[in-house]
Amino acid sequence: MRLWTVQHRVVVEKLEQAGEVVGDWTTVMSRSYLPAYREMVAEMARRGIDCAGRPPLWAWLGPDTRDDEVAVTAELLLCPEGPEEYARYVVLDLEVPDELVVLSSYGRWNDFMEATLFGPGSPRMDWTIERREFDDAGRVQACLPRLAAPWVLSVRPLEPTLDEPEPTLVESLTDEDVADAHTTTEAIVALGVESRERVGEPADKAADKALVSGDSPANDPMDDESMYGRSFQGP
Repeated sequence: MRLWTVQHRVVVEKLEQAGEVVGDWTTVMSRSYLPAYREMVAEMARRGIDCAGRPPLWAWLGPDTRDDEVAVTAELLLCPEGPEEYARYVVLDLEVPDELVVLSSYGRWNDFMEATLFGPGSPRMDWTIERREFDDAGRVQACLPRLAAPWVLSVRPLEPTLDEPEPTLVESLTDEDVADAHTTTEAIVALGVESRERVGEPADKAADKALVSGDSPANDPMDDESMYGRSFQGP
């Protein structure tokens, strides 16, 4: 079964040294999680998977797609802040024997965890998985009794999601593509006045100021009986 998991770099070092990594109750994030984790161990035992009294290791259904879907799932779980924290973790792409995997709905698992932490009595975990959950990354979790080195297909650093660039003012005002002014003509603006005298000096001043500011000439000056013009183009 193809799975992926995010682990601390120490786990990879242990895999390289010992060839196998198993769960450790002392590393569970909070003691209040223990009842839910023990129920997962019990369910794995009911399905014939022996965790040898240890907590399972978590993974996710599907291959490492090396995109933001994997990164978002990892970030929601680990909440890394800054490059140093991202550098502590790696993404492992796995091929695990089917008989050693218990799949469950991550949403239902969270409901069960919440009921275990805050609800009355002894809540029961719903082990069903809806068909639509198989289509979304991070919706189906996988629990393993151990992690073996031969199952690892690849290891890569955990990388943050890519931030979309903020739209420019023009992009925010239209749903259409904005022309690249370096390669296309986006607009031509011309001003008309009633006499040659009124356009000459203002046009020269505007064009000269634009050229000094870094714009470049567009066409040669135009001067005939009916029209006078100076032109420039921006970057």
